[in-house]
Amino acid sequence: MSKKASLETRVDKKLNKWAARITAAGVIIGAATGICSFVTNQFSSVISGQIDNLRQELQAADNKQEQQITRLELLNMIYNQPENTAAIEKIAKHYFQELNGNWYATGVYSEWCAKYGGDTNIAAGVK
Repeated sequence: MSKKASLETRVDKKLNKWAARITAAGVIIGAATGICSFVTNQFSSVISGQIDNLRQELQAADNKQEQQITRLELLNMIYNQPENTAAIEKIAKHYFQELNGNWYATGVYSEWCAKYGGDTNIAAGVK
C-alpha cells in the first residue's frame, strides 16, 4: 500500500471515529433534551392540576362566604327593617335562588312573609 493510501485510510478511520463520537454526543444530547422535555411536561401537568384544584376550592369557599354574608344581610334586614319589602325580597331572591341558600333562613323569611306580605315563592323548594 502506498503512503498516500495509508494516510487516507488513517484519516478516514479518524474521521469515522470523530463522526461516531459526534453522532453519539448528538444522540445523548437529544435523549437528554427529550427527558428534560418529558419531565417538564409532567411537572407542568401536575402543577396545572394542583392549581386547578386550588382554584376550585377557592371558588367554593368564596361561594360559601357569599352565601353566609347574604344570609346575614337578609336576616339583618328582616329584623331591623322589616317594612323594607322590596330590599328584603331582592336579597331573599339572591340568597335562595341564585346562591341556593339552605333552610336556615327559610323559617324566619316565611314568618316575615306572613307578617309583612312578602313573596313566599322566593324560598319555595328550599331544603
